[in-house]
Amino acid sequence: MINLLPPKEKEQLMFESNKKLTIVIGNMVLISLISLILVLFSLKFYMLEELAYQKGNLSSIEKDYQSKDFILAKEDMQKYNGIIIKMYNFYNNQNKMSDALTIVSKIERPKGLYFKSINVESLDKDINVKIIGFSDTRENLQSFKNNLEEVQSGQTSNKIENVYFPPYVWLKARDIDFNLTFKIIKNEPR
Repeated sequence: MINLLPPKEKEQLMFESNKKLTIVIGNMVLISLISLILVLFSLKFYMLEELAYQKGNLSSIEKDYQSKDFILAKEDMQKYNGIIIKMYNFYNNQNKMSDALTIVSKIERPKGLYFKSINVESLDKDINVKIIGFSDTRENLQSFKNNLEEVQSGQTSNKIENVYFPPYVWLKARDIDFNLTFKIIKNEPR
């Protein structure tokens, strides 16, 4: 086939053809974008509807959990938490008590001197100790007092202070029932 059209008309036909092709492709892109926008809007509305449904489920479940069983379980947990805190404090206090008993047991006692009772009372950081005992002689009691003073003046992590023997225990020479009090101060590590 021979094209006898002048070159100017050929260019115009080519331009028209390109113009139509551009319009068709533009319309296809525009229709695709509109379709995509409509799909995204429908997806958005579906998600909003699903969200509202799930919120309704959540509120009904929360109401169910606010039932008597939930409240009783919550009260039980609070009660047991209180018990656990008391146990924690008790065991921490026991640690102080065992430290005090260790210190008392390390004090050298002469033969013929023994303890009848040891009372250990824990204060904030300090521990009050009261010892009731028996000594067969005043010399043994004096020796024990000297040993206690050595521990008191020694550099240890726990410091003994305020050692007190009542004056009446020194009056008898034999078979002495004595008591003494002192304080153990726990030095904090620096």
